[in-house]
Amino acid sequence: MKKRIPLCSRCFFCGETAETVVHLFIHCKVTSQLWRLFLCLKNISWSMPGKIAEALHSWEEKGVHAKNRNNWRIVPASIW
Repeated sequence: MKKRIPLCSRCFFCGETAETVVHLFIHCKVTSQLWRLFLCLKNISWSMPGKIAEALHSWEEKGVHAKNRNNWRIVPASIW
């Protein structure tokens, strides 16, 4: 409860588990589906790591040779 407003601890998107940063960005089925959609559309083979910092590091490594690195770097933030 924050400022006398009851808050639900479940994920806003999937409603299946506690809403944590790691769940929202990595494990939520809605977020995972967005990642799969993007990767499929771009024909990219990539495995989502278990931690946010690892995901960002891995994504950066994957995009080393991207034509437009600025666009590449904004993808995680856009999905999240």
